[in-house]
Formats: sequence, structure tokens, C-alpha cells
Amino acid sequence: MIGNVIVWIVLGAVIGWLTAVFIGNISSNSDNQRVVSIAGVGIVGAVAAGAIYSFIDTSESGFSWWSQLIAILGAFVLLFLAYYVVWRHPS
Repeated sequence: MIGNVIVWIVLGAVIGWLTAVFIGNISSNSDNQRVVSIAGVGIVGAVAAGAIYSFIDTSESGFSWWSQLIAILGAFVLLFLAYYVVWRHPS
């Protein structure tokens, strides 16, 4: 279980970083906080989705490829929602 959580965190951070690179030109040092916050959203999405899947599917023990796939999808979904609800339309 702990191995899955570590992989979810890494996957969420990588997906968040890639999202930050693709949605904006991250070139200056002032954008570091933005990259970290976007990567944080990716981590939260990946861990939440992976944990929900692990609680629903109790038949698998140990490392689960399906939970990794669900974690990736969760990171994308949360990043998509955050982009279109918060970052694209700032109040």
C-alpha cells in the first residue's frame, strides 16, 4: 500500500509539472510558485483517486497497476477542473 501511495505522489507531481509547462510559459523564477501549486493539485488528484480506487477494490493487495492508472486519471481530472474553474477565470 505504501508503495502505491509513493507512486501516486510521484505521478501526480510529474503530471502537474507537465501541465504547468503546457498551459503557460514557465521561464522565470517568479513562476516557481505557480509550478509548485499546479504540481500540488496533481498530487492531490492522484492520491485521492488512487485511494478511492483502493478502498473500492479490496481484492488487490500490494502494487496495483490499475490504481496507478486511476491515479493518473484523477490527477488529469482535478487539474482540468482547477484550470477551467479557478485558473482560467480568476476572480
